[in-house]
Amino acid sequence: MVKKGSHLSEECKRKIRENHADVSGENNPMYGITHPRETIIKIREKSKITIEKKHKTDKWLNCICDSCNNKFHKSLFHIRELNFCNMECYGNWRSENFQRESNPNWRNGLSNEPYGIEFTDKMKAVIKYRDNYKCRMCRSNENLVVHHIDYNKYNNDERNLITLCKYCHGKTNGHRDTFKRLFYTGEFDYMNGGL
Repeated sequence: MVKKGSHLSEECKRKIRENHADVSGENNPMYGITHPRETIIKIREKSKITIEKKHKTDKWLNCICDSCNNKFHKSLFHIRELNFCNMECYGNWRSENFQRESNPNWRNGLSNEPYGIEFTDKMKAVIKYRDNYKCRMCRSNENLVVHHIDYNKYNNDERNLITLCKYCHGKTNGHRDTFKRLFYTGEFDYMNGGL
């Protein structure tokens, strides 16, 4: 079995492709077979026992929430470097600790810079029309915005502008080099069956 993330030579990849049996659909030995009800019950019971062993332990530790400083108990299996008593505290902690320079997506305040004077509502409408009023990543037609591929707000060349939905636009803030390559090569268009 090949470990996930391991790097294989092209020769090794070729051998795996040639010798790998297709077990999808009707070729799967379990295709069309249903386990007897007794077997399904046994599998469920075994899973429950495994989960209970992991979560029910006598090794409960006292923790202090890293956001609100409240004391709470946490099982040994769930202790992390930072611990929070609930998701609200986790959200509050992220809001306080991922601002400006501490946020991995921080770009020295570039998001506060104004756009070039050519970047008007009319130009945005032209780009959205060109892209058939659809996000070029997910094909959604809701909450559309126009994105600068090279992240330069003054480069308003139509080839540098692309239509995205707000959700996908948020994704483009990280891994900028990857998104530049994907947009310039048109890989998203290819994956989505063209415009």
